[in-house]
Amino acid sequence: MFSWFKRKKTIAFQVQIGEGGQIIDLQQGDNLLAAALERGVAYPHNCRVGTCGHCKTKVLSGKVKPMMDFALSPLTAQELKEGYVLACQSKVQSDLLISVKTDTTEHRTGKISSVQRLPGEVLALKLELDLPLKFEAGQYANMSLQDSHVSRSYSFADEPLVKGNNKVSFLIRRIPGGAFSDLMWQTAAPGMSMSLTGPYGSMGAANVDVNSVCIAGGTGLAPVLSIVLDRLKKSSSARFTILFGMGRKEENFAHEILEELSIFSAGRVQTKLILSDEPLESNWSGNRGLVTDLLTKELMDTALAKTAFVCGSTPMVKACRDQLISLGWEDKNIYTDAFLPSGAANLSINQSNL
Repeated sequence: MFSWFKRKKTIAFQVQIGEGGQIIDLQQGDNLLAAALERGVAYPHNCRVGTCGHCKTKVLSGKVKPMMDFALSPLTAQELKEGYVLACQSKVQSDLLISVKTDTTEHRTGKISSVQRLPGEVLALKLELDLPLKFEAGQYANMSLQDSHVSRSYSFADEPLVKGNNKVSFLIRRIPGGAFSDLMWQTAAPGMSMSLTGPYGSMGAANVDVNSVCIAGGTGLAPVLSIVLDRLKKSSSARFTILFGMGRKEENFAHEILEELSIFSAGRVQTKLILSDEPLESNWSGNRGLVTDLLTKELMDTALAKTAFVCGSTPMVKACRDQLISLGWEDKNIYTDAFLPSGAANLSINQSNL
């Protein structure tokens, strides 16, 4: 009687993190990442919506139910073949034995050492940290005003140093009304105290000696700068073609940055700028359209690129990846960093363009 009031029995499973490692009890259908965090596991994560790839996990035995098509995730085809999943997009379906890297994020405080307000309402920010921070080219950090709960994620625009960086740089695009970017645009000044947590993310690609095409939309240029500077130092032969997409010419914040990079590279970096929203009546004589319009077979044949790095908004990144695959590229050679707008899913995503 009144059987509909009876609670459905849940099935308990054990999840073991590594051979001989920590064991936690989870229920069938639990979100692997969320449940592990609730139980105090220092699980690497950031976005929680399947974008950043920070919670990448190898399932050694057992079953999970994906909450998204992992083929559309940051996981490579090879990683999928080897049994990797995203913990934030996986529901527990059995006992599990998993392998996941421990969280290596660090917390740093520092002060703003330099502020530049550039065209397109982009803030070029430099911080001097209390202690060096180690990161890889293409990674990002969560940034906040010291003692503030409001944080946003931004990509490092610097060459990573072996012993860690005491000084780090970021490009922050102002979003009017944005809780963080608008405040920073209006108030950022030398001496202001800041906090960083990171690094997060990975752009992979171990071979530094191959030529690369680097595709950036807006302040997606920041991780591209980090990647190119890092590889220019590590390789004496690799060349880089940067395809840079902006809206209008008066928004081009990167003219001097890219000019300095060209001089520094001694001719190993070539940049192509394309504008998507430039009025037809303007005197702009350069490329018009979307950055994907520059991704042609002719350009690839000329660049002799073996690796592609794509950094920008999620639609731009998807369009570029699709275009590269249509040109015969393998997904394993395409490395992406997709940004979502502030507030997406009420989570902090890699918002390097905000």
